[in-house]
Amino acid sequence: MNIREKILLIILFLFVVANINIAQPEKNLQNKFMLAQSYEQSGQIEKAKSIYEEIYNIEPTNIQYVYALNGVYVKLKEYESSVKLLEKYIVHSPMEIEAYGFLGSTYYLMDDTEKAFSTWDKGTQLNSNSIVGYRVIVNYILENRLFDKAIEILNKGAKVSNDPTIFSFDLARLYSMTMNFSAAAEEYCKILSHRPEQIEAVKREIIKYLTKTDAIEQTIKQVEEYSEDKPVFLEFLSYIYIQAEYFDKAFEIIKEIENNTTKNGSRIYNFAEEMYRQNYFEMASISYEYLINNYPNSTFYAAAKIGYAKTYEATLDQKYSNDDFWKPYFLQQPILTDEYSKIINIYNEIIERQLVSEPIIEAKYRIGIINYEKYNNYQEASEKFKDIITTLPSSNFALLSYSKLAEILILNNELDTAFSYYGKIVKSNTNQADLKNSSLFYQAKIKFWQGEFKQSLELLKNITKNLSDDYANNAIELSILINTVKGDSLNLAEYSKADLLAEQNKFQEAVEKFRVLSINSKLFLINTLSKYKYAEMCIALSNYPAAIQSLEDIVNNESFNILNDKALYLLANTYFYGIKDNDKAFTTCKKILEFYPNSLYVEKTRSLITIIQNKGENI
Repeated sequence: MNIREKILLIILFLFVVANINIAQPEKNLQNKFMLAQSYEQSGQIEKAKSIYEEIYNIEPTNIQYVYALNGVYVKLKEYESSVKLLEKYIVHSPMEIEAYGFLGSTYYLMDDTEKAFSTWDKGTQLNSNSIVGYRVIVNYILENRLFDKAIEILNKGAKVSNDPTIFSFDLARLYSMTMNFSAAAEEYCKILSHRPEQIEAVKREIIKYLTKTDAIEQTIKQVEEYSEDKPVFLEFLSYIYIQAEYFDKAFEIIKEIENNTTKNGSRIYNFAEEMYRQNYFEMASISYEYLINNYPNSTFYAAAKIGYAKTYEATLDQKYSNDDFWKPYFLQQPILTDEYSKIINIYNEIIERQLVSEPIIEAKYRIGIINYEKYNNYQEASEKFKDIITTLPSSNFALLSYSKLAEILILNNELDTAFSYYGKIVKSNTNQADLKNSSLFYQAKIKFWQGEFKQSLELLKNITKNLSDDYANNAIELSILINTVKGDSLNLAEYSKADLLAEQNKFQEAVEKFRVLSINSKLFLINTLSKYKYAEMCIALSNYPAAIQSLEDIVNNESFNILNDKALYLLANTYFYGIKDNDKAFTTCKKILEFYPNSLYVEKTRSLITIIQNKGENI
């Protein structure tokens, strides 16, 4: 190695050593910083402060160390130290906006609001044209929940911005928080004036506060002033009217928008559908009828006819509502009125006009449902359901038709065919989990009724294990029964026969079978389940005293309480709806909440309590 090479090697060595010496202190400082952070996070603030001060004194211009040290000063309420630290840093870095934010917060914590406000104002003035600066300072102000000051700062920022709506969403939220709903609505109107495409975003925001006192009226008054400015405000106003349930006013605006825009009835139809979904049937009926009469060539005409008929049907359902709705089983008596025939005539008109296929299929399905559920005309209903399956086998209405046909077949004891119809649904590509689960469950029930218990268990395994799903819970209950009692196949078969009779609405025959099983204490699980089913049959036959006695036997049996919450819930309903004893119903509901807080019946029980309190006396 020559002299030149030796000199180069020495220089390289000295360079590496120098860099190691430089890097080592930096690494040590970072390690100490991390140690201080861990102390701070574990609540050892004094230890953290000591280390932060040490590394700050070594690097007083390191912003990370400054803000960390300031944080512990504030936590320890050493506000004077915080002020000195931040003021010193501002002298070194006068354009650091965050420092003004922290310093203003410290002054506010010291109850020096004047200095806090002036410090924050200075922060925004560092670069008065910087929108970012206003946002940074406002974040510190909001941390101290000074909404009025935040509004003031944002309004100043909006004035210097090229975009007058730059802070409108922020301002609207703050105005609504301070109950100034008129000012909030003004900001949303500003947004829509400049950017009407933001209508959906504005709707999502305004819905958050419209339920508050005076919010609706203040908002409507403000938006009405803009309603002649641009079409978007008519849409906005109609939306607010709907939220306020001023449906007549909303409908008038929607008609005006329709006449000035698409003129194909689409907005009328959407409004009618929304009214139908929310069970405002009268307004829905008016809207559908308006579309039918004024837009006969609309692509929505057939759907509107369907909607009009469904609305009329829903109104009749309310008129002829069954008082037995609370019963697990009840015999639907045919409704002796020709009013449903008028609805069938509307559906037939749609079919006869040979309009687009989907409304025709839905019309046929609705006719089938009316015949099945209102008139008990199973033959006519079956013909309609079969027609749908033949005409459009891939439609959702075909799957629903299979389900209804299977129900009718079970009533007629044609279990094998019913099983195959449910299989059509299970094998389909439908994404309706509830329809698939119900079909799987009834396939399992059919096998259970036929005494094929092993096959029933296999089918039950496939039901979605979603405990919020009624069929999933019923599947678990049936699985427990079969697995527990499969050694006693004779009594299990008797129970299954009784269960089928119940499903076929043969309550008088079922009640006797369940009674015999319920009095045999040696049967254990079958005994308890039979008591429950016996109670259900008694309720179906309006024999409430016998039902109450059977349910009380279940809940008073301390040795076996798997059905207690379920029995208590049915007992509460029987007291309330059956024998009209509000006090006992209320007391029974309280037992469910007290002793079974995790029961699946808790929410239903709370709803029942509300109904009892609204109707009951002396509770």
